[in-house]
Amino acid sequence: MMEEGSGAGRREPRGREAEGKVPTDKPAPPVAWGRILFAYGVAALCGLAALGLAAYFLHTRPLDLVPASNQVHAELERALIAHGLPPDSVTPLSVERQTDERAYWDYAVYEAEAPQALNMDDLRYYLIRELTVRDIAVYEEAGEAPEETILRLSFGGREVALARLQSAAPPEPDPRRDSPCADLAAATADALSQTEAPLRLTGRHDPPPELLAEEDCAPHVFEGVLEEDMDTALLIEHLAETLAPFGARVYGVSHGHPLTVSIMAMRDGCECIRIELEPSPELREQLDTGVVPEPSAPDDTPPEAEAYVEPAPEADRRDPDGPIYAAIIVDDGGYGGSRTEAILQLDAPLTLAILPYTPEARSLAERAAERGFEVMLHMPMQANDENVHYPNELRVDMKSEEVARYIEEALAETPGAKGINNHMGSRFTSDPEAMHRLFAALEDTNYYFVDSMTTPDSVAHKLASELGIPTARRHVFLDHDPEPEKIREAFEHFIDRCKRQGQAIAIGHFHTPFADMAGELLERLEEEGVTLAHVSELVR
Repeated sequence: MMEEGSGAGRREPRGREAEGKVPTDKPAPPVAWGRILFAYGVAALCGLAALGLAAYFLHTRPLDLVPASNQVHAELERALIAHGLPPDSVTPLSVERQTDERAYWDYAVYEAEAPQALNMDDLRYYLIRELTVRDIAVYEEAGEAPEETILRLSFGGREVALARLQSAAPPEPDPRRDSPCADLAAATADALSQTEAPLRLTGRHDPPPELLAEEDCAPHVFEGVLEEDMDTALLIEHLAETLAPFGARVYGVSHGHPLTVSIMAMRDGCECIRIELEPSPELREQLDTGVVPEPSAPDDTPPEAEAYVEPAPEADRRDPDGPIYAAIIVDDGGYGGSRTEAILQLDAPLTLAILPYTPEARSLAERAAERGFEVMLHMPMQANDENVHYPNELRVDMKSEEVARYIEEALAETPGAKGINNHMGSRFTSDPEAMHRLFAALEDTNYYFVDSMTTPDSVAHKLASELGIPTARRHVFLDHDPEPEKIREAFEHFIDRCKRQGQAIAIGHFHTPFADMAGELLERLEEEGVTLAHVSELVR
């Protein structure tokens, strides 16, 4: 028997019981998932709202077109200086920040005074052509004064510059400037002094006053020697670019030795400049002994030279008692100017080939059709020279869908066009697969195609005939040499070809003296009994 008060038989309290707490079997409360999902939903809605606000901000924020507008200003200044305006005169009068609902840009105003001797029509033509090639839209307005021209430049649908061009006042009389070619002489002297060619001038002979009193014009003669071997074609090209804004064309003639050459600049039928070059005695000895190789001819013939190619005479198809027909295409329309207006005043069935994307392409097409001319699309195509391009030209690596789209867009630029001929295109027209893609785009249409024959390798006319496309080809270029007498000679050759073949097609251009002489030349057709017709009447 255990004693009272002993620990025997008693259980000592442990754990929670020892602390006076009674254990329970009640489960823990459940997690509040509804509240968590609600919180996530609110956070997601806030995120979406933030994204919406950001998108709205980006959509409504104005575009920064300042760099693009400043680039247009730079291109305008470069083009003006390149075509004869003094650099110090080509600075903006003002530059203001412009804004609309979608963008902001810089708007510049220029006032440039062209030298008196610079032909404003030629300046405007070259300026518009160069800027248009760079996707800058150019619109022309008449100024307040007769000698003033206003050009408005747009990029991305917004006007970014205004250029007001004005002819300078006539210079004071100067004995050195009695010659009608004095402006070309000054420009030539500057060009020769700045050229990188190894050239040393040894003499200059300006025409004396007594000679000018007897002759309409006389050349300024420069003499020089070449100290090193070079390709004189590069020098001729440099002079041609320099003198083109003055309305001059430059030609070079070699005299046996590759570095003995005469370079001539012609304007309005007058030989204004003659440059006589020959190798120095030391260089001649080196070349003659073979120490230095003679310069090789360039690999690619420039498009201008390719345009001189004349197709071989066709078989005589003329009925001795039948009529004789001629068609004349006037190429490169769309830049406007006095020569365009001169052509439009003629009452004759000429065919006007209009370049798409030029400032006056649409208006010229509409005006020409109203006055009875036939309208043709002068479609830009890839040249052999990869340095020569035109906006939206057809290229040999294009797919059929691209070719069709480019043609459709270009035709929209020349409403009422009845046919197509190629602008440049020596590379494109000599590629059978490329021409197949072009003619596929003309299937089931009434458009004809005239091969301008800018290369003897062209397959365009032959392939069009095989595919059943109404076609013809150019036979004579009337103004590859723009001297008026040369144009007359080419026209007489054209008349002779019309008589021998029964019909023939010639091409002239809006921007050469041909446009000024067209009325005179058309009278010769009538005198010779040749009937002028639209091209559409001569295609087969």
